[in-house]
Amino acid sequence: MKGSMRTRSLSFVAILVVLMTATVTANSPHVTPSKAAVNELRARAIIIPSLSLDANPAQLSPIGAAIGNGRIVGMGEDRDTREFCALKVRLFEYLAQRQGFTVLALKTSWGAGRTVDRYIQGGPGSAETAAAGLRLPAQDSPAMLDLITWMRAYNMRPGKFQSLSVAGFDLNDPAGPAKYLEFALAYGGVQPESTRATLACAFSVNKACRDRVAGLQPEVSNIADVNTRNIAQSALSNILEYIDASGARDKDEVRNPAMAHNVLWMVSNQFAGQKIILWAPRDQIALSRAHAATDRPMGYHLRQRFGRSYYSIGQALGVGKRDAALYSSLQGAAFLDLRSVPRSSALGRYLVLPGPFDGIAYVPAF
Repeated sequence: MKGSMRTRSLSFVAILVVLMTATVTANSPHVTPSKAAVNELRARAIIIPSLSLDANPAQLSPIGAAIGNGRIVGMGEDRDTREFCALKVRLFEYLAQRQGFTVLALKTSWGAGRTVDRYIQGGPGSAETAAAGLRLPAQDSPAMLDLITWMRAYNMRPGKFQSLSVAGFDLNDPAGPAKYLEFALAYGGVQPESTRATLACAFSVNKACRDRVAGLQPEVSNIADVNTRNIAQSALSNILEYIDASGARDKDEVRNPAMAHNVLWMVSNQFAGQKIILWAPRDQIALSRAHAATDRPMGYHLRQRFGRSYYSIGQALGVGKRDAALYSSLQGAAFLDLRSVPRSSALGRYLVLPGPFDGIAYVPAF
């Protein structure tokens, strides 16, 4: 397979996966970790020898054990790299095969997610063309393309099983949901020209436009086919959330709860009863933000709704005195579940538990 990560070993063993309940905060009194904290990290860390997708899946079993019965797992990067993407891909495949996760929700537009989903369900095209609209930093990496190809092959297997799905939950582009809404309403008998005229103002930000778009709700509710109606409702909600977020003074105050609402809708409707993995920037899958108590990220809203069934994994780059001083003691990729680290232990005190994450993926700086 061209560009496949399955035959390509990341021999530098670059990524340290550290699942933990906190990340180091700037106001911690400890600049250098104590010898006891470093020794505790070494004792708790479980080395993962390879990030190759052909490596033994059992290497990731400690991560699966930490996630346990969790229904939603958030993985977030501070700076996406091909190596971190390979880690996310490998963990998704493991959780899909071993723990029943079936949905990959991406911080991309609703329409872009639907495009990839059509392809992995057996639609026409290629992994490259399906990924083109994602607008993700590593969308064209060998690992990402390999994952899309793998998901399609997984879904095409003979037999009865829950197929894998891809969905977008961001609000950054109303064009995709507008196209699907036009199609769904046409299925329900509404002329495409009429829908198109109503949605023409979606890229502008004003109350009159919002009211006009919201006026499509009765037509959406009248669609007889349940699946088509659900798609139309999701598309309409996404367009309205985009307008709200674009017109807000503080966009994150609207965007983060709106993205959480989209994920909640997926969990309760589109993918009811299924387990979901989210990929998004680290500060959006976080449980909190230290710099502003009122600036609540998407992860905060998910934790409020799902409790410990939401498991947040953030990335650290290993730069700066704090991260480098602690993690440089480890060699290679490793796993550490800090939910099991006592707050009063040397490592727990150094990391100032609890914090904004249930997990950290550490990538040494090069």
